[in-house]
Amino acid sequence: HDTGVILAPGSGSRAKNWPLERFLELADRLAAAGRPTMWLLGPAELERREFARVPRERAMVNEPIVTVAAALSRASACVSNDSGVVHLSAALGRPTTVLFGPSDARVWAPRGDHVHVVRSATGEMSAIGVAEVMATLERGIAEQ
Repeated sequence: HDTGVILAPGSGSRAKNWPLERFLELADRLAAAGRPTMWLLGPAELERREFARVPRERAMVNEPIVTVAAALSRASACVSNDSGVVHLSAALGRPTTVLFGPSDARVWAPRGDHVHVVRSATGEMSAIGVAEVMATLERGIAEQ
């Protein structure tokens, strides 16, 4: 069954992470639009107290990569920072919205017509707005 929109708020670098507040607001907007979400949390997120605010009943925590891949393959879409998860989502052909700040999307973004990049105008992840991500995500889902 469809796992909904997968939200992957982590990455290998905090500078590449969209603020958790924005991910939480996006989840609220998706819920209001009738789109369920599933969170992917790894060891780096579990070390940070702020991630305790992510609803665990809708989260996959420290799951093996095959379990993550299975969930992504059933997802309606994925929203992620520049991370390994976003490349896996793209490789599986899912509508993928990837958020870029300090790293170069021309070099590091996954490829494909189903991949939509949202770049920070300033290089700071906090400059990316929730409305822009929501619109990009909805466009990607509609194109499928």
